[in-house]
This record gives sequence, structure tokens and C-alpha cells, in this order.
Amino acid sequence: MITSSFSRLAIGAALVCVAVSGCTTTPKGWRKKEPLIDTVSTKSADEVIRCVSDVWQSQGAVPSYLPRANGGTLSLILPGIFGPSGQVGWMLDVDKAESGSVVRFYGIKSIWSKANAKTNAQILACM
Repeated sequence: MITSSFSRLAIGAALVCVAVSGCTTTPKGWRKKEPLIDTVSTKSADEVIRCVSDVWQSQGAVPSYLPRANGGTLSLILPGIFGPSGQVGWMLDVDKAESGSVVRFYGIKSIWSKANAKTNAQILACM
């Protein structure tokens, strides 16, 4: 009986992972997908990252920041209720450009389309 319960749990977790994000859970995995936002900003990479980070924090989220050679990556980790804990749910890459920055936002788009629309608008407001 333990084996069948464990199997059902494993299958359920796998289905949640596929339904939520197609199992794209790492920055490298997100970058292989088409971004929800792919635009250029007149603001610097640092200004865009600070603005989006402030927005996410004002909503109670705890974004993670990873500096990169040409900019940085801001990400939000999904809580364990959406699948295995530690999956990247939303990710923002901001790269320095000659006059401003290049902004790419990746995220779950299959289940929470209303949340994505709100998040997209908030990110675009930081441009």
C-alpha cells in the first residue's frame, strides 16, 4: 500500500510540474523558451531590476538576484505547493545596452493568465 500511495504522489507531482511550467525550473530552461516580454528600455539595467524587485517585494514576494557580466537576473521561486520546492516561477533577465537595457521576462503562462497580465503590466511600468 505504501508503494501505490507513493506512486500516486509521484505521478501527481509530475503532472503538477508539467501543468504549471512544462518542468522548466531553471534559468537555463527558461531561456530556451520564448519570453513573455522581450523589449528595450531607456532605463539602465540596475534601474529596471530595482524597480521590478521593489514591485515584487511590495506584494510580499522575496525575489532572488543574480548578477551577470552584462546585467542581472531577478527570479521568484515557487513555493512547494506548486510542485517540488525551489522551481523558478518567474524570471527577469536585464542586460546592459548602449543606451538603456534589454529586458526579457519569462514565466508560467498556461494557468495564471490574469496574474501574468498584471505582472507583465507591472514590469512594463518599470521601463
